Amino acid sequence: MTDQNKTIAIIANTLTNDISEGTYDQDKGLQVVAMIMSNSGFRCQVGQRQVGNLIIQEATADGTGITYFSGIKAFKVDGDQRTLLNEKNFKKGTRYSRQFARKEAEDLIINIIVDSLYRQNVKVQASDLMDKVRDLLDKSYFEQTDEAIMGLMKEWELLL
Repeated sequence: MTDQNKTIAIIANTLTNDISEGTYDQDKGLQVVAMIMSNSGFRCQVGQRQVGNLIIQEATADGTGITYFSGIKAFKVDGDQRTLLNEKNFKKGTRYSRQFARKEAEDLIINIIVDSLYRQNVKVQASDLMDKVRDLLDKSYFEQTDEAIMGLMKEWELLL
C-alpha cells in the first residue's frame, strides 16, 4: 500500500455516518468528509454520496491538473450503524473521473446484490436489476448536472 493510500485509509476509518458534514466538492459531486494536504502537495480527500440506503465513499488525491482515484467503498446505513459491504482499491496512477467512479460503484453494488440473491437462492431478471441500479446511480452521480442543463435550456427557451 502506498503512503497516499495509507493516509487515505487512515482518514477514511475516522469518518462519521453523517453525510451532511463537511464541504461539497462540485467537480466530483461529493460531500467531503475528510481531507488532508500530503507532503507531496496532493490534497487527499474522502467524499461520499447517498445511493438509496447505501453510502458510496470515494478516496481521491488531487494534484495540479490531475486527480487520482485511490479507492471506493459501499456501506449499508441503518440508523447510526454503518456496515461495509464491498470495497475496491486502485493501483497507483489510476485517474479519477466521475464516469469511472460511477461505473466502479455500479460494479460494487451489482456484486453486493448478486451475492445476496445467491445466498438467498433468489432469481431475478439480470437486465431489470442492471437497469434499476443504473437509474439509481445516474440520479446520484449526475442529478445536479442534469438539473443545471435543464435550467440552462429553460433559460435559453429551448424547452417549451
